[in-house]
Amino acid sequence: MAKPHKCIAVLLLLTFACARALPPEESVPEPPAPVVVATPSTAQCEGTEPQEADLAPMAASIEARLAEQMREEISTRVAAEVALQLAAMAPPSVAAIKVAPARVERNVEPPADAVAEVPQFDTETVWRVSLSGMEPQLGPRTAAITLVLWSSIDCALCRQQVGVLDEIIRLYGERVRLVWKSHPAPQSEADEWAAQAACAAIRQDRFWEYRQRFREAGSEPRNESFFVSIAKDVGMDPVRFRRDMLSGACRQHLDADRDIAARVGIVAVPSLTVNGRKTPEVVSMEVLQEIISEELAKVAAMEVDGIAAERIYDDLVADGEVQR
Repeated sequence: MAKPHKCIAVLLLLTFACARALPPEESVPEPPAPVVVATPSTAQCEGTEPQEADLAPMAASIEARLAEQMREEISTRVAAEVALQLAAMAPPSVAAIKVAPARVERNVEPPADAVAEVPQFDTETVWRVSLSGMEPQLGPRTAAITLVLWSSIDCALCRQQVGVLDEIIRLYGERVRLVWKSHPAPQSEADEWAAQAACAAIRQDRFWEYRQRFREAGSEPRNESFFVSIAKDVGMDPVRFRRDMLSGACRQHLDADRDIAARVGIVAVPSLTVNGRKTPEVVSMEVLQEIISEELAKVAAMEVDGIAAERIYDDLVADGEVQR
């Protein structure tokens, strides 16, 4: 009788070979052909005993077939994995791309090379800057050029303009007159007191001396005693000065200057008009001389037409602009 363990070994080898020969269903679409191995029948196992020489070639054949099936399975799995990786790395097709709507930028900064247009100061318009005749002035009433300065005697920025105006008066002499109008800062009690003190100095015909002495004063408190002391220094009657400074007449004088300033659009000091034409707040010598040259040519034509010198300024501003 044949040894059963040898037949069992052969059957196990055949079963294992067939099981490994079948690849997974998800890896390959069709399984490879089954391994055909000559399987000994039961009669053979029962009747005759296979010899070692017969089993060796059979085992070698099975082993070779198994090795080939394993190589095919590994190759198939590797190919499938590589295909999946390539599909994941490939860019999406044009049809699959969904184009997002363009975003509208609301606050886009202009290009660096874009040049912003800066509005030019209007020096051409003539404004109806009327004079009451009570304003202090330097120069003759018949001057061809009338400079109206809106300022405050206690304004630090206004002091920077004094040098330019002094130089203009020196250069043009009797052809220019400088007229002063007070324009204290709104809601400033110190500026209001300074403007009323300037009015009191005007009433004693000491305004320009008072302004000069005020400009040279230090940082003393701006109170009533301070204003009266400067009036004494320039030779004014202190009692009359104090009475005028507190009087309703000076308040009316300031209100009249404020009213004219509002009509011609004066909002800050220092402000200057040249025969009714506005200049920038802090005007340079070059700009001022250019405007004066244009006005001198205009006045020369009026003089040829026979217009009296004392009427020139009034005629120039008679039809000037007024803010309603």
